[in-house]
Amino acid sequence: LGEELEKYQCNRDQHAELKEYADKIGIDFSSTALTAPDVDFLVELGVPFLKIASQDTDNPHFIKHIADKGLPTILSTGLSNWAEIDTAVEAFKPGNLANLCLMHVVALYPPADNLINLRKMGTMRQTFGVPIGYSDHSIGFAVPLAAVALGAVAIEKHFTLDKNLPGWDHKVSADPADMRIICSESKRITAALGSANPDLSDDEKQKAEHFRRSVVTTKAIKKGDVLSMDKLTFKRPGVGIKANEIKYVANRVAKNDIPADEIIKWDDLV
Repeated sequence: LGEELEKYQCNRDQHAELKEYADKIGIDFSSTALTAPDVDFLVELGVPFLKIASQDTDNPHFIKHIADKGLPTILSTGLSNWAEIDTAVEAFKPGNLANLCLMHVVALYPPADNLINLRKMGTMRQTFGVPIGYSDHSIGFAVPLAAVALGAVAIEKHFTLDKNLPGWDHKVSADPADMRIICSESKRITAALGSANPDLSDDEKQKAEHFRRSVVTTKAIKKGDVLSMDKLTFKRPGVGIKANEIKYVANRVAKNDIPADEIIKWDDLV
């Protein structure tokens, strides 16, 4: 694996070229630094965020070096137990915790579905009080979309132009079609999650008037008659006295004549 990684690694000039191209097309560029000098290089290059690999979650000295840069930082938690994650988070305190996003990761390629445990993201969010994302090594796009539905604020997915290329991660990577789905559907899911305590929209309020029911007469009512329940029913639209207000109508006296199949108004009642 080391020889294969070395074969495909990018040198610093290539990083600069990639950064320049990313700036040109309007996307953010960064890279996963594995040494302190590499971190310093990326900061000098002007990357907007830094990434800490799962292999370094138990390296608090290195993490502190990154945290002190004051940039938004993604920290992958694969291979790590709870104590190691906690120590890594502590490296961002007290002044840089707001920069941290923890990534739930299962460091298998691919993991079996029953080993992914997306619900762990909720435990991480509650325990550490920072945004939680998900770094995906599963095949396809169902799992990362499920992670978004469970509140992941960031999705990391390996990318390839051809899943059949030689290499250890192409089969678990997203190709352009997969990535388009992940991006577009993630935005839809995020929009659909919305608020936990929403008010009715104006459109819903307007629709309620047409689909809810009003108190309506079943027969003609004479002035002075008692409005017993056998003379009342409920029909659309809901622009009159509402069905759940029937207790304020039943057995009251009619103030005036009311035709059959007529929506009752408060002014009709004594």
